Order: sequence, then C-alpha cells, then structure tokens
Amino acid sequence: MGNLGKHTRLGLVALCAALELTGLGIGVTAHAASGLPTTLTCGAKQASRIPAPGAKVTVTFAAGVAGQVKIRQIDTLTLEVVSVTPAKGWTDAIKVGAGSSVRVTFFGPRQRQVRFVARLDTTYKHLTVAVLNCS
Repeated sequence: MGNLGKHTRLGLVALCAALELTGLGIGVTAHAASGLPTTLTCGAKQASRIPAPGAKVTVTFAAGVAGQVKIRQIDTLTLEVVSVTPAKGWTDAIKVGAGSSVRVTFFGPRQRQVRFVARLDTTYKHLTVAVLNCS
C-alpha cells in the first residue's frame, strides 16, 4: 500500500480521536504541517490516444519520471491496475484500481506528484493515457 493509504488511515484515527475528545468536552486544535505547499502547480497534461489493448491483454505505460503502471484490459468495458513500479525516491497510491478508468498518483521528492490516468472511451475501442506532473 502506498503512503497515501497509510496517511488516510492515520488521518481517520486522528479524526476519531478528536471526535472522541470533543465528545468528552476536551478541545482539539489541528495545525497544518509547516513548509508544505498548500497548492500544487501542474504542467500541461501529456495525453495519448491509442487502440484499446483488448480483453485479457496487459500493457505497461511510463508515468513520466515517477515510474511505470501495468494495466490489463479485463473485458471490453473494464481495465485494472496489475502493478505499479515507482522510480527510486517515489511512492505510489492507486486511486482507482479497476473500471473503465484507472488512476494512480505518484509522490516524489520535494512534494512532487505525477498523476496517471488510463481511460477507455465511450466506444471502448480506444484508450486515452494521460500523465500530469505537479509540484
């Protein structure tokens, strides 16, 4: 599981603890981490449209400098993330692992992110793959 999953679990634990303490009448104050950007700036989306791989076919796509994503087209309507290989110094989080669209976010040094999306078009005959670099 990528860092986002760990952070989400920790965030939920903190939220539950805060609600419990609030219910007991104890105040809780949350502070944003200093030094972290509040917003990311993203460059131009790099997108390509290719024929859909076909049922039971697996293909690997580069996610810029962040790593690679291996996707299988399960059937006419469904893609699934088979594996993610982050580059050195990067971690990943699978946002949507199966469906007509799949999404993976990579987290890198100096708060960099690379967002990867593969989506079947409405005819299910073409696949659009997009990579977005943010920092």
